[in-house]
Amino acid sequence: MRSSIRSSGSFVSVPPSEGVDKGLRDAFKMEFNTVLSREQATGPVEIETEFSTEWALVDIGAISPSSISPKNIAKDCELVKDIVLKHPDEVRLLVEAFQPDRPKKLIDLGRAYGIAEGIGLTEEQSRSGGGGLLGLLVVVAAALLASGCQSCGSGHVKPDPKPHQTSGGDNGSNGGDDE
Repeated sequence: MRSSIRSSGSFVSVPPSEGVDKGLRDAFKMEFNTVLSREQATGPVEIETEFSTEWALVDIGAISPSSISPKNIAKDCELVKDIVLKHPDEVRLLVEAFQPDRPKKLIDLGRAYGIAEGIGLTEEQSRSGGGGLLGLLVVVAAALLASGCQSCGSGHVKPDPKPHQTSGGDNGSNGGDDE
């Protein structure tokens, strides 16, 4: 098991579905890398974009806290509880699909989505039941981040001197041009 990740890519917002609340839309980010490839050893070099299937980023600072719905999160907790108790093998297979030793083929990603959809564990299915997994993910990530920061020592974090603008609204800065 790895204890750290070195990244050379860019993390880009990829909303898990069309109807995600604007205040949560930019929380989930996937890593994209630009790579050079050749069809043959002497063939032309092509530039391609790959995305990581091993990790993603939960950008807590990119959300609007007012978008967190306790009622939706409670529904998601019930949904996840029911699914993991009824379908433990499928949940493990879903997680296994993203392990580093798995083949990185789109068919495997389609299979992973098929598993999630088959057991009712997609963002769309959660929203149709009155929830929305992204809100639950953000709250859990914030709690884990707080715990991790506390275990790093003093628990004090240097604030970002130039807050970033999210696509969800105004964060009170004017872009930092007057500093």
